[in-house]
Amino acid sequence: MVFLLLCVTLIGAQGQVGHEKILPSETILMFTIPDIDKTIQLSKQSPQGKFWNDPSIQPAKEKFLAKWNADVVAPLEKELGIKFSDYSGIANGQMTFAVLFTKVATNTPPINVGSVFLMESGVNKEKLEKSLADIIQKYSKGHNVVTNKVRDLDFYELEINSEEVSKIIDKVIPNPSDGWETLDGPKPKPKNVQHKVSIGKVDSLFIASDSTNWIDKVVANKLGKSSTSLIDNQNFKKFYDSLQKDTTICAWANIEPIIQLATTKKPEEKKNQGQGGFDINAGKILNAIGLNGLKGIEMTVCMVPEGGMFDLFMKIPANERSGLIKALIPEQKDTSIPPYVPSNVVSFIRYRLDLQKTWATIESELEKIDPKIPSVINLVLQTAGKAKDPNFDWRNNIIGTMGDDLIIYSKNPPKATFENINNSANLFLLSSTNPEQLASSVKFLTLLSPKPPEVKEREIAGKKVYYWENPKLVRNPDKKEPARFTFVSSVANYVAIANDLSILQEFLNYSDGKYVPLKNFQGLSDAIKIVGSENSGLLIFQNAKEQTRFQYTLLKNETDTIASLLAMTPIGIRLGLGEDSKLLKQWIDPTLLPDFDKIAKYFGIAVSELNVEESGIRLKSFNPNPPGLN
Repeated sequence: MVFLLLCVTLIGAQGQVGHEKILPSETILMFTIPDIDKTIQLSKQSPQGKFWNDPSIQPAKEKFLAKWNADVVAPLEKELGIKFSDYSGIANGQMTFAVLFTKVATNTPPINVGSVFLMESGVNKEKLEKSLADIIQKYSKGHNVVTNKVRDLDFYELEINSEEVSKIIDKVIPNPSDGWETLDGPKPKPKNVQHKVSIGKVDSLFIASDSTNWIDKVVANKLGKSSTSLIDNQNFKKFYDSLQKDTTICAWANIEPIIQLATTKKPEEKKNQGQGGFDINAGKILNAIGLNGLKGIEMTVCMVPEGGMFDLFMKIPANERSGLIKALIPEQKDTSIPPYVPSNVVSFIRYRLDLQKTWATIESELEKIDPKIPSVINLVLQTAGKAKDPNFDWRNNIIGTMGDDLIIYSKNPPKATFENINNSANLFLLSSTNPEQLASSVKFLTLLSPKPPEVKEREIAGKKVYYWENPKLVRNPDKKEPARFTFVSSVANYVAIANDLSILQEFLNYSDGKYVPLKNFQGLSDAIKIVGSENSGLLIFQNAKEQTRFQYTLLKNETDTIASLLAMTPIGIRLGLGEDSKLLKQWIDPTLLPDFDKIAKYFGIAVSELNVEESGIRLKSFNPNPPGLN
C-alpha cells in the first residue's frame, strides 16, 4: 500500500532517457514520461496550468486543498505511519509503466503476464536509497517482507492484501452506513485478495514489479548483460525514432498477441457451437469489428509554443482492414465548414461516410457473427414502416437514398441548469440522393416506439417540416416536464433532423451575411492546417471555452443539486452527503469561485482530424493557445 501511494508522489527534476533499452523484448505496452521536470514546467506554462495558478481561483483552490489535506492526506499518513512529503522530489528523469507478455505460440495461452514500474532518480539517488530503506523498515512492522537476490542486488517483496487496504480506507473515509441493519441483511464479506510487489533499485533506477522474473530481465538490461530489449523491436524502434523533442508523454502497445489470444477458440466454445440460439464468441465479434487486423497503437502528447498536440495512431495496414473499422473509414473528400454553420456553435463534425456501403458492411459482418441477427433487424424495421404504408420498403426508401456526407453541430442550452443539461440544440444533416423521400420515410421509425407519437406537419421558410413529441424517458410526478420534439425537413441535397426548433429555423432561413459563420472563427483555419487539411474525410471542432462556461456555471450555481446527486454515489456516501448535502460546500465553495469571464481567457478551441494512411489510421488533435494568452 505504501508503494502504490509512493508512486503518485515521486516527482521531481531533470531527466534522462533510456527505458526503451532497459525494458525486456517481451514488453507489449509502454507508457512513459521522458522527462518529468520538463513535463511539469511545460504544464505550468500551459493555459490549464496558468488557470490553476490564477489569483482569482486561489481562494477556492486553497480551501479545497486544505480540506483534502485535513480529511484525507493527514489521516492516511497517520494510518500508514509516513509523511508523503518525505518521498517527493526523488524522480529526476524518465518515468515508465509497462506491461510484459510472454510470446504466445499458436493456439496456446500466455505463459506469463506482468507489469513493471521504472523511475529514474538521477542526482537524487541517495535520497532514493534512504527512502527505500525507510519504506522497508516501516512496512516490515506488522508485515512480512521477503528479501530476494536478483543478480546480487536486494529486492524486497511486499505483501499487500485487499482486506487491509479496505480497512485503511474505512478509517480514513468512514462509511456512515456501516453497521446499519438493512432489509437485504448483512452483506457477504469480500474475498481477501493477496498481491505481491517487489521493489528495489539498480544504481539510480527504482524498479517495482509483480514478478522477480521480469525484474531479472530489467536488471540484466540495465547492467548490460542481456542482448535483447524493447528497442530491438523494429515496430517500436520506428515509433521511438519518430518522436519529437517536445514529446511530453508517449505510449506504445503491441496488440497482436492479445488479438491472437482473444480469437483462439476455447474448447467449451467449440463444444457448444451450433447448439441453438445466437452462435457468438469473442473471435467472431473482434473479426466483425475489424480488430483482427490491428497490429498496434501509438500515442504521443506534445506541448509546443502554439498549443497542445495529441496524436493517436492505430497501426492497421490497408490490406488488412475489414469489418466495422473498414466500413467507418471516411472517404478522402471535402470537410470544409459550410457558411451556414454559425460561429456560436460549441461543436461541429463533418464526416464523409458512404452510408449505403457502411450499412452493407454492417449487415455482412453481423451475418458472419450469426445469420439470424441482420434478418431480425431488417424484419423489425420493415414491419414498422409497413404498419403505416403497405408500399414502404426499408432498403429503398431509407438506405437506398442515403449519401456520403454527415454534418452535425450543436449549441449550448440557453441557461446553465441541471434541467437543461441534456437540452443542447443539435442539428444533424444527412446528404441524400432523394432528400424529400428520405425525410418522409424517417418518420416511420417513430413506429418502433412502444407508444408511437403522432407525426404532424408544418411549414418553415417554405419547407415542409415533420415533427413529433419525443417520449419522456424520465418522469417526475412532482414536476411537469417540458415537451421535447424532433423536427425533420429536406433542403437542397440534405435531410435536416433537429431537436430544437430555433436551430432548425436558423438553418432554413439562412442567407449569406446574416450572421458570422464558424469558418471565420479566429484561429480555426490555422488550427485545421496543423492537424491536416479540409479533405481528410473527418473534421471535429469543439469550442472548449463555451463548453467549459456551461459546466463551470453549473458548478457555481447548482452546487446543492450536484451534492444531492453525489449523495447517491459511494464516494458521496462516505463524504456524508447522504446525511447533509451542504457538506459539499466545505470542499467546493461556490461563493469563492470567480465569474467565468475572469478566467475565460484560459480556454479556447480544439480541432481534430482523422487521417487515413497506408499503414494505419491517425487521429490528430490540436488545442491552440487562446488568443492573447501570454
